[in-house]
Amino acid sequence: MNSRLKDKRGHSLRLNEDDLMEMDGRIRELFDREKPYLQHRYMLAHLSEDTGISQHRLSAFINRRYSMHFNDLINMYRIYYCIDQFGKKEWMIKTLSALAGESGFSNRNTFSSAFKKFTGMNPSKYFANYYKS
Repeated sequence: MNSRLKDKRGHSLRLNEDDLMEMDGRIRELFDREKPYLQHRYMLAHLSEDTGISQHRLSAFINRRYSMHFNDLINMYRIYYCIDQFGKKEWMIKTLSALAGESGFSNRNTFSSAFKKFTGMNPSKYFANYYKS
């Protein structure tokens, strides 16, 4: 079965299920192994270079498979990384700015906005609740 994806210019990109699975596998493997999303200003061009998949195909794939744009996907990975790391003692004593920076965000405001988008609450409240558990 072919999925008709469109790039930013509206051009049709035909990807079959095998193509979709291969792209998903390459991205997940890269993200699990190298965690490039922790780099500040990691962009679609970088992901394209790292995976060998064109930017147009990546963008269309991410929009279709994850129902979000590239920046949201990267921010989601960053937030879940931060939450995962927070269980470690050394992360529990860091400031929000430090947590943001070490999770790949360039500033605390972007971190806080993304955090709320993916968890439903701001980081201070989330981590305060973490201490209560």
